[in-house]
Amino acid sequence: VWGVYPSTITESTPDFTIQSDQTDDDNYKKSDLMFATELTNKKKGAPISLTFAHQLSKIIVKLDKETGVNANLTDAVIKLTQVSTKVPLTKVDHTGITLGTPSTNPQDISELIIGKYEATNGTAAIVIPQSTTGMSFKVELVGGGTYTASMPASTTDFVANKAYTFNLTLKANGINISAQIDPWTPGTDGTGDATLQ
Repeated sequence: VWGVYPSTITESTPDFTIQSDQTDDDNYKKSDLMFATELTNKKKGAPISLTFAHQLSKIIVKLDKETGVNANLTDAVIKLTQVSTKVPLTKVDHTGITLGTPSTNPQDISELIIGKYEATNGTAAIVIPQSTTGMSFKVELVGGGTYTASMPASTTDFVANKAYTFNLTLKANGINISAQIDPWTPGTDGTGDATLQ
């Protein structure tokens, strides 16, 4: 038994595209790509539990400011530039999903809107695994003013099933960035009926 999220993905789907604006939860969910498989010996009618693994990468951005910096962080918009939003699916079958090389077509390279400032947990977005060369963060403040900072040199690639946390601190002369990489926890288990055809 195997499953793919979203359910629109089939063995013949040529590619997958993430949303370039993931400010709202619906677009965030549309950007997730997950796969699960389970070799099982169950009686007919017994529920089957599948644990889905994330095929893409997650970035979490937390925003703060140095004492003395006169900037209102409320509703600040955080973006990541030069992101490829489309990737070929070279294989989708019972053994898993294989991604091709992310698109370099200019129409598929965009400024990813990660979301608005969130004081407690930060704001998050899903990205296709890819090189981070040329990427930079932008923080756009309400009422004007934009801070920019290059991707930290320690983060050279986004890797599948990894979560990257970036702490951006606004300073009088720019942004200070620290980064942390962790495994991305599996998707929520789900149960359902599978019918042999």
